[in-house]
Amino acid sequence: MCRFYVLKKNNVQRFPEILFPLEEDLEVRPGIKAPALMLSKAGELSMQEIPFGSFAREKTIYNARMETVLEKPFFQEAFLKRKAILPCSYFEESGMDGLPQRFYGDDVIFYLLGFARPDGFLLLTKPNDNKGKNAPPRMPCAIKKEGIVSYLSGSKSLQECLASFQENLHINGGSEQLSLF
Repeated sequence: MCRFYVLKKNNVQRFPEILFPLEEDLEVRPGIKAPALMLSKAGELSMQEIPFGSFAREKTIYNARMETVLEKPFFQEAFLKRKAILPCSYFEESGMDGLPQRFYGDDVIFYLLGFARPDGFLLLTKPNDNKGKNAPPRMPCAIKKEGIVSYLSGSKSLQECLASFQENLHINGGSEQLSLF
């Protein structure tokens, strides 16, 4: 499950929708504030700085399963009312061998799906479709720039956003696509 992602300073400068100045590369780990794209009450795209992770029973939670996010009282209201998009240059996941693997999108920035609770944001995860021997079991939900407003506004369901705008993820910066089979 994703517990670490990076937003690189030189990547942010190329994307006008990210209205967040970075002085250096930002390594986002639980407790670190990071830029999140959200819709204002007027329906306009805005940038907010929100800590990564939420707290429940003295435990930091930073991921929510897309399959059950609407069934869990801890997540439900936040997911319905405060969807968030987290710009990302790459993220790391541990493979089944425990070694970290870096995942990149087709462009220099892609967008992780999440939502904000009062104390921080969480990332949505999905089962990993990759059947490779070292594949991590779950991955963050990631979309392309074109899906931002559809996800945040709720004009398309989570499944429709992923079907229409899902980002192709590549492992370790190579040209090999994550879906191996």
